[in-house]
Amino acid sequence: MIKEKMKSLIMDMNLLIYIHDVIFLRDSNEEFITTSTYKELYESSILTAFKYLRLTKITIISFIISLMILRKISFNSLTIMYGIIFLVSVIFGILFVLTKEEFKLLTYQLKAKKAVQYALAHFNYEEFMYFLDSYLSEQSTKNYQKIYKFKK
Repeated sequence: MIKEKMKSLIMDMNLLIYIHDVIFLRDSNEEFITTSTYKELYESSILTAFKYLRLTKITIISFIISLMILRKISFNSLTIMYGIIFLVSVIFGILFVLTKEEFKLLTYQLKAKKAVQYALAHFNYEEFMYFLDSYLSEQSTKNYQKIYKFKK
């Protein structure tokens, strides 16, 4: 059951390497609990989101400030007013699209934290090495079967 849950939490090879490194550090370093890596792993999700959504925070704050400034300005012409509103809309539209990447990174980070926390709670280094060996063997067999079926 533990191995199946761990398999479901693994997203890519980079995460596997990171989990391996963290478990190795925990088992080889008695002061691991006092390190910044450990503290970051067990900080709340809200703090993690606050760290990873920098561009989003800046974009939202600047958008609100822009709206407040636009409300205070009186325009002489409708053309100028609509032109400025269009320009602001395009700029912030592009910025909001760019923030989508931050949300993908945050989602990955939160899932990775969950996987590392689970591994730390259920594996020591030796057990994780056995799990890693079986997991990689299983994955390579799946890939080999796909290639073999493709060649037929």
